[in-house]
Amino acid sequence: MSIVRFIPNLITLLRIFCIPPLLFFLLKNDRISALIVLVFGALSDFFDGYLSRKLNLESKLGKLLDPLADKLFSNAVIWGLYFTVSHTPPTLLVAISLTTKDIILLLGTIFIILKRLFVKTNPLAIGKICTAFVFIFTILSTIIDSDSPCLNIFGYVCFSTILVTSWAYGIRFLKAKYDGKNDLRL
Repeated sequence: MSIVRFIPNLITLLRIFCIPPLLFFLLKNDRISALIVLVFGALSDFFDGYLSRKLNLESKLGKLLDPLADKLFSNAVIWGLYFTVSHTPPTLLVAISLTTKDIILLLGTIFIILKRLFVKTNPLAIGKICTAFVFIFTILSTIIDSDSPCLNIFGYVCFSTILVTSWAYGIRFLKAKYDGKNDLRL
């Protein structure tokens, strides 16, 4: 068995391992180093998925590990920013809404597993937009002074996007139909 098979999952693990140094750099108010780790973590999210699809290396572990890494990384980043360099109302709203959305997704996943449902789903476009907005907001919060009006306005836009995304996925889940074979179509 070739080590190449595990490269996407190793990249995903690297994203999780980026969390402690990122938080360390934020605590030290070393914004440049924090930005480098943040960008590396975000790029790892792109490359693990790209490599697994292009090289046909998708795995069950990767399908579980990648979303977990995404949620751990994004929540650690936004809370780290809030408690260190960007303790503003928009950052707090983004942190609370992002964490709440991710907890609800986790509970939904547990429900699906406990009910032994087979789930067929595709990400919504608004989910991709939301992820991009959160990423842009965290980058901007790392490099721009937290009392910047533009940053605060974008923070409220990001918060609104998280709410719309949560609502869209919630509606999608509630409208899901059972076909009688433990198949939940989202």
